[in-house]
Amino acid sequence: MDLLQPTEMKSLDIEVRPAAANVAGRVRELGLPRFEQHGWIPVSLLQQLAGEARTPAWDAELTKMVAFAKSRGWYDEELDAVRAHVS
Repeated sequence: MDLLQPTEMKSLDIEVRPAAANVAGRVRELGLPRFEQHGWIPVSLLQQLAGEARTPAWDAELTKMVAFAKSRGWYDEELDAVRAHVS
């Protein structure tokens, strides 16, 4: 799994590879804790997937993104995870 645009904080989209007929099963195989129509990505995994893009400024933008996700109901407090579109 890759974070395709680690500096894009306005939307969150993950790509599941290889494409699977059973996306929910593949998402669980990748370690995402919850899947409905969207995947739920732990904040710690986002930080890991950001790689070299992760800087103090990136962390500040992630904090803003999580706050926005909380305000929209797109954050799971128990999982410390934000909702993402799955492609």
